[in-house]
Amino acid sequence: MSSARGWDFAALELALRAKPCVATLDLSFCRRLAALPELAHLRSLRHLVLNDCGSLRALPALEPLAALEE
Repeated sequence: MSSARGWDFAALELALRAKPCVATLDLSFCRRLAALPELAHLRSLRHLVLNDCGSLRALPALEPLAALEE
């Protein structure tokens, strides 16, 4: 599981590019995160957790994430 609590957007994007096999991405409590970077390259992503992300206003397209579960 990867967690990004306290990271800035640029660091998050770089970290996700370096880990294309992430299955669970937990961004809970990233209260200043306003948007998510592109996630389409995360082909193994099954769980995206966004609890208490009060500033989050934009999500990338999730359709390319075939493994993502509800």
